[in-house]
Amino acid sequence: MERQPRWDDVKKELSRGRAAGRAGPWLLGTSLAAGLLVALAGRSPSAGLTMLVPGALLWLILRATTQPRCPACGAGLFVRGDRPGTAARPREVRVERERRCPACGVSFV
Repeated sequence: MERQPRWDDVKKELSRGRAAGRAGPWLLGTSLAAGLLVALAGRSPSAGLTMLVPGALLWLILRATTQPRCPACGAGLFVRGDRPGTAARPREVRVERERRCPACGVSFV
């Protein structure tokens, strides 16, 4: 029998998801700057594009893997319309108000 998911586990997941949201814009900005720098230095837009594409792919991977997940069922904890804010200024989302998973309905203790 599995243990009941704890609220502390959910808080860690939410914090991780919010913190990863801060890394996304930095990653895109860095990728764009590297692409522009290589394009200018090499005088070739295609060389800049070869720097931009891996950064954009890395951003997509970051975006896909950093959504907070329910410890019980694995579904996403942020539902459509939630605005979780950042790690520095979190906003209360549905899962924090109800202390239940939006997908499976399990209560967190």
